[in-house]
Amino acid sequence: MPTDPDERSLEPQPPELTLLQQSEWLGVILSSIGNAVITTDANGRVALLNAVAHSLTGWTQAEAVGARWEAVFRVINEESRREIKNPILWAKRDRGVVAAGETIQLISRDGTERSIDHCVTPIRNAQGTVAGVVLVFRDVTERRGQERELRDALAYAAEVIETPMKEDGSRSGLGRGGMR
Repeated sequence: MPTDPDERSLEPQPPELTLLQQSEWLGVILSSIGNAVITTDANGRVALLNAVAHSLTGWTQAEAVGARWEAVFRVINEESRREIKNPILWAKRDRGVVAAGETIQLISRDGTERSIDHCVTPIRNAQGTVAGVVLVFRDVTERRGQERELRDALAYAAEVIETPMKEDGSRSGLGRGGMR
């Protein structure tokens, strides 16, 4: 490989992508991502929604573009059922990544609820101004269900261990229909 700058200029260069090609390429990338992705403009209006986000939210790209993000991405705290404060505003205000700090339920357009993990990151323009945000999320309903089952099983096991044994070998006082 040539090290002289004049010799390097003779090497084949990759072709410059046109704006249309770049746009198409970004579309391909976003549709290939296995997580749900929603982007917004600086005013919180949806600019893009990939196929995974469509399947989780119930909104199509055509329906979502221009809509307020809160209409498309409706979330509540899984435990308290209270509405989640605006993670997009946090990302814009803090100028950094906001990751899921609590267990969150996404409520889709048809009312279906799913447990999700999410991350929100500001999009900055060349001047460093926040021009929007990228919201990435995924369905973790099955995993959270398994975690609940494991916690319940461990709690039951602890209860069995702590319950004194009777003379006949049975245990008394077990809840949940345990041995009596």
